Amino acid sequence: MNYPRGYSEEEMRIVNIGSINVDHVYEVDHFVRPGETLNSKGYQTFAGGKGFNQSIALSRAGAAPLHAGKVGKDAGWLLKRLQQEGVDTTHVAMCEATTGHAWRLRDLGGDPRSFDWLFQGLSGRCLTANSGGYRPTDSVGWPA
Repeated sequence: MNYPRGYSEEEMRIVNIGSINVDHVYEVDHFVRPGETLNSKGYQTFAGGKGFNQSIALSRAGAAPLHAGKVGKDAGWLLKRLQQEGVDTTHVAMCEATTGHAWRLRDLGGDPRSFDWLFQGLSGRCLTANSGGYRPTDSVGWPA
């Protein structure tokens, strides 16, 4: 690959500043109606967050991404998952606060819609002193 201005692959980094969340997916017979209590037919937990998914996709595509963000001690398994996928987590802070999480209802009755709720948790506060100085508005890619 030809890098501009003579830079090498070792000098090129992709920094992803983004969310790291836990996704809770509940399967229901139908979407709840006002005043109704509905039992879930199934429940699964997934690793998620747009930033989390992007960093893994970049790594699987052959890049060497560095992820900057926060994760709570309640979900250290997300940090381990990023590391297992080859993502540099040097700038992911582990904090006492709650990791962001989303709830999704999936209708087993065939309704193609889903209903999602998000608690931002630490994802809403992803900048830290150990974010490497990067800000969400920074354009990081080819060195200037």
